[in-house]
Amino acid sequence: MALLVSACSSSAPPGFSLASATVDASYSCPKGSSNSPYDLHGTVQLRNPTPQSVTVEAVRADLTLEAVNGGWLEKIGDMYQVDSSAFGPGMVGAGANVSMRVTIPSACTNGKNPAGADTYGDYRVRLHVVTTAGTYSIAADHFHRITAA
Repeated sequence: MALLVSACSSSAPPGFSLASATVDASYSCPKGSSNSPYDLHGTVQLRNPTPQSVTVEAVRADLTLEAVNGGWLEKIGDMYQVDSSAFGPGMVGAGANVSMRVTIPSACTNGKNPAGADTYGDYRVRLHVVTTAGTYSIAADHFHRITAA
């Protein structure tokens, strides 16, 4: 009796992926601000082990309130989406790894917080990167804290 054993292995490299997302740790919202714009900055590592270049077409960010201290206008779990984040570079060459910078437009309101009050909101930032290889998502490795100055 003969036994035939075969094994298959694929030498195809893994596909395009995201890794190591970070965002600004905090922003101090000036007293008296009312929906005042500011830029939230982030980076995400893009890995392209494939033999073709990948183009980044768009980046969207979701910010979800995870924790608060003091009086806060939003409640835990509230989320807002930013569909028009600026980013660069917009191309990842074949076999390349790059660090992509992302600028997320945001805004804050800071009414009449008592002097010395430790008031803040911690937001989880999730980036959604639309590419020619598909759409990928990754959460920043830490919260973005907005403090009432």
